[in-house]
Amino acid sequence: MNRTNKLTELAIKRAKPKEKQYKLTDGDGMYLRIYPDGKKYWQLQFWFEVCIILNAGSFPLKRI
Repeated sequence: MNRTNKLTELAIKRAKPKEKQYKLTDGDGMYLRIYPDGKKYWQLQFWFEVCIILNAGSFPLKRI
């Protein structure tokens, strides 16, 4: 397994919205997508005959 730069909580909190959505990678297909309205969502992308993207929740996690 290759060493990757993992996102820290501080780096995530400092990520500011831009005019277009963008993503910060956490390694191994996991990334945080940041939208222009400031919302942040975790997503996991992997290949199983086709590209599959799973939404894994928002940041910070909303508890009920």
